[in-house]
Amino acid sequence: MKLTVDYHCHLLPGIDDGASSPEITKAMLEKLASQGIRLVYATPHFIAHRQSVKSFLKQRDDALRQTLPLLPEGVRLLPAAEVALEQNISETCDLSSLTMGSSRSVLIELPFSARQDWIAHEIDNILYGQGITPVFAHIERYRDIYGKELFAKILATEGAIFQFTTGALRHFSVRRLFKRLCEDGLPILLGSDAHNADKRPPDFDKVSPMLDRLFKKGVPDSFHRLES
Repeated sequence: MKLTVDYHCHLLPGIDDGASSPEITKAMLEKLASQGIRLVYATPHFIAHRQSVKSFLKQRDDALRQTLPLLPEGVRLLPAAEVALEQNISETCDLSSLTMGSSRSVLIELPFSARQDWIAHEIDNILYGQGITPVFAHIERYRDIYGKELFAKILATEGAIFQFTTGALRHFSVRRLFKRLCEDGLPILLGSDAHNADKRPPDFDKVSPMLDRLFKKGVPDSFHRLES
């Protein structure tokens, strides 16, 4: 299976815990291009209690200006963000400027604790109040953290999209979950969640053969594509 889009990547230089310099950004882009990726969503972390949306957008725009001249031929870059879900974020932040390209979807990082009774409330407010479609980042991480009941509620979120991390598919339990959600018809995106070119690099070259083995009769229609 040929994958051409990375929906989750921390390659913008100097903005978060991803690429720390334009040189690392360039190395990441070259790896992505060599692996057949032609479209990358740049998804730096946005943490609402640390900075305003306005401040984040300025910082992101500055990093994008440094990155665009580094793009390999045939590779496109679209701005996005990985938004940490916080209590009251739906009331204090307009997420429409943090969407993935021209879509109405926002990459959402869920809390790493199930002991938050506001999670479902915030998701509903984002979905229905702001008209934003949540794309749940690295969904494979939450199955064990949240437990069956809450994880099932997340999966049942109306219109939601679920992003799996390519590297996580090396694990049998994640591949099994991934295949089940695909076969259940849930919309799925794949992202490298790459942060550099060596310790957490893009790894689409390892994933494509794995998917060919996993879906011998062809990949289900649930593989999603955002507006670009």
